Amino acid sequence: MLTKVRDYILHQHLIEPGETVQVGVSGGADSVCLLYVLSQLRSDLQFELEAVHVNHNLRSTAHRDEDFTSGICREWGIPCRIVSVDVMSRRQRERRGVEEAARQLRYEAFAESSAQKTALAHHMQDQAETVLMNLIRGSGTKGLAGMLPKNGNVIRPLLCCSKREIIGYMQDHGLQWVEDETNQDVEFTRNRIRHQLIRMIEEQWNPNFCVSASHAAAMLQQDEEFLSSMARAQYQRLKRERGVLLLEMTELPPALASRVARLFLEDVGHGRDIGFSHIQAILDMADKPSGSKINLPGGLTLERSYDILQCYQESGDLEDGWAYPIESIPCEIDVPENKLKIRLRFVKSIKNTNICEKLYTKWIDYDTIKDTLQVRTRRPGDYISAAGGRKKLKDYFIDEKIPRSERDRIPLLADGSHILWIIGYRLSDGCKIGEETKRVLEIDAEFPGAYI
Repeated sequence: MLTKVRDYILHQHLIEPGETVQVGVSGGADSVCLLYVLSQLRSDLQFELEAVHVNHNLRSTAHRDEDFTSGICREWGIPCRIVSVDVMSRRQRERRGVEEAARQLRYEAFAESSAQKTALAHHMQDQAETVLMNLIRGSGTKGLAGMLPKNGNVIRPLLCCSKREIIGYMQDHGLQWVEDETNQDVEFTRNRIRHQLIRMIEEQWNPNFCVSASHAAAMLQQDEEFLSSMARAQYQRLKRERGVLLLEMTELPPALASRVARLFLEDVGHGRDIGFSHIQAILDMADKPSGSKINLPGGLTLERSYDILQCYQESGDLEDGWAYPIESIPCEIDVPENKLKIRLRFVKSIKNTNICEKLYTKWIDYDTIKDTLQVRTRRPGDYISAAGGRKKLKDYFIDEKIPRSERDRIPLLADGSHILWIIGYRLSDGCKIGEETKRVLEIDAEFPGAYI
């Protein structure tokens, strides 16, 4: 088994020479076996080893497991860090299940280490359980591919081993471990799958089911990585500053289109709790008219704006808009609603100087201002001067195909109802510098992109 794990580590590039690997050790057979195997390989593969034990404080025997883990680490000369967590408080505070709360706290404890890799003791039976659990939940290829040998800095060197191999190795080397009695509690979903569903499959259909499921997961991982790499390339081609090209996305093969849609949601920070029905609803937007919306988990709203699929968070905070009056010049105004900073100053002389035409810096004729300047969001009656006349701000937004979801978030430099500058878009003709200009006002906008 030692040679098998060593070859697996090298083949999957799990550990590089010079790295420090922390092992999550519960005190059970799997994690103790992993710690021992890695302790035998650390000299050959040239890495440092440490252990971390997370006490979930869920059982009366929890301190027994903690003491056992500390003891074997002292015996084997391996540094050990003990972390005590309060699973029930996290569960109640965030309304999570016990398993999910415990898992979250474990990974937070792992992240406190400076080790380059965190090794976990998942094996073939754990992989089979994961595949079945995801299948029951209705997962796609990614879920059916199970746990990866390497996922970021988390590695699983025992995924190539069966539970039988692990127990046999422990017994052959006279290694001790402690039993977690909750592993027999079928109240937990994973335990029901392990003790009831897998047992039935092995007894009635395939005694080597866990091995078969692990091999199937490994093949699906290869397929998933290939399709994901293609999807990432397509997403980079189709994404735009304020969304993704909807029609071109839906014209892709379904396997790519669904992945591009998910990448879009992940890119805007809303990939969690998104299932098959949500992805299908996104792709169906191609058959809906511009302005159509769908609501997704977490208060997320997607809107079709012409050929662009937009994403934004529904919020009542912006319904009434905001406004910041400009009472004196020079000045600097912070707009926390969209992380905008506006600076205004007078330009002393424009002789022999080119008029500033940068996207986020504009010069205007100060003497054209008739009312109090404001930086604000839009209001009824707003207009911009263009082509010798007035144009409603709403009509400008429509002509420029600016999504409705963004129109209430775009900052404006306003002189009463006259919009001098749609920041990041257009300057009004009514305030441009001309031959008669005497006073020039410079407006500089910093980071005006975060409208959503």
